[in-house]
Amino acid sequence: MGGIVVDLLNVSFVDDAGHQLLAEIRHAGVELMGSGPLMSALIEEIEEAEAAAAQDTSDAN
Repeated sequence: MGGIVVDLLNVSFVDDAGHQLLAEIRHAGVELMGSGPLMSALIEEIEEAEAAAAQDTSDAN
């Protein structure tokens, strides 16, 4: 069985609270999927921030 995927295909705007929610669910292991420049950039930003946070945690140990 696959993991959970949130499809952002028909999403055209995400406010700050939505951005935070997407970051939290991505951190919990949910895959974010979308298309178009806005959603692609949003997903990339969230994934890069998560990777940077993981690196910071790794460096601290």
